[in-house]
Amino acid sequence: MTAESMPGKMHTMLENLDRFIELLTLSQSVHVKDWDILCVRRGFEWGSYFQQVYHRFCANDCLRNALEDHLRSKNQKLSTCIKNYQYISFNDLRHSKDIFCTSLLQNKALSRNIFQYIVTKLKNQSSGETNTCNMSNIMCQKAASALLLFPSSIDSKNPLENPCAVTEAEILKNHLEYRIHSLKEDHQFAVVSDVLSGIPQPSIYNLLAILLLSSETCDSQDQLSLSHLLLKWLLENDSVWTDFCSKIHSHLLSHLSSKYSIVRKAYFNFLIKLGESMELDVQGKWVSNSAELSFDIFLNHFESLMKTSEDLQTATEATLEDLKRQDGDYNVPGISVWTDVLLEVKRI
Repeated sequence: MTAESMPGKMHTMLENLDRFIELLTLSQSVHVKDWDILCVRRGFEWGSYFQQVYHRFCANDCLRNALEDHLRSKNQKLSTCIKNYQYISFNDLRHSKDIFCTSLLQNKALSRNIFQYIVTKLKNQSSGETNTCNMSNIMCQKAASALLLFPSSIDSKNPLENPCAVTEAEILKNHLEYRIHSLKEDHQFAVVSDVLSGIPQPSIYNLLAILLLSSETCDSQDQLSLSHLLLKWLLENDSVWTDFCSKIHSHLLSHLSSKYSIVRKAYFNFLIKLGESMELDVQGKWVSNSAELSFDIFLNHFESLMKTSEDLQTATEATLEDLKRQDGDYNVPGISVWTDVLLEVKRI
């Protein structure tokens, strides 16, 4: 088949190519803030179509040359009116969907609604569908990195029940495993630390909670696992761990403490420091002198620990009894914060 034998079809194809190139250009601009899902879906459909065009005509010199000439002309025209315009070649058509997906995910003007739509497509792809971005592709690894930089509105109490949050966590896991799989042990943590430090808070904390709670790894397993590296990042920096405990719901912290003994120890130490910072105010209420923390919120941490598992309940009660003894072993309220906490949790 030659270009001369299909003038009508070629004309239509070139017009469609113009529309797709213009859509790709807009996907890198602030105009995406006004896009709806229909527009994005159309972009993926165009991407799929031109991937087929590439595979169909890459070996046809006549048609390939016609498409390359048209692309060259279109690129020159757009580059004169668009700053930092990125040229599209015939070979780029082979990755049309990936380029479109990457452009959107790297665009900070993208709306949260569209972001969630693309995340769902990535989720479907990871489940076996083939009509979305190829996440093993280096280009989409970059897209995954950009995706994780979006401010996230994850429910901090139950992020495991948020499909979007779970998908984001899976993308983070895949991205980290891709980055560290061929590295030596001493380099793996540096890469993990670099990636995690670049993700906004508290999004990163919710994502880590999801990954750690859904991981099959436990204390007795491989110390080189991704979970071990995530825990190391959380626990080695006291300010990071304190911030994590302050912004993650007590329900999640309790379940992490039940699963990982190292987390339990660090979490108890965090709570002990908080308790030691609490003093009675003029109204006879416990308040922290080092953090904006009410006694009720402080108490919620211990109530969650008591409700999570029998083992954790026993450990929590034993710790509180020991703290009560160290603080004078008072049995009446209003003197020791540990006595007051113990009296409250025993009512559960």
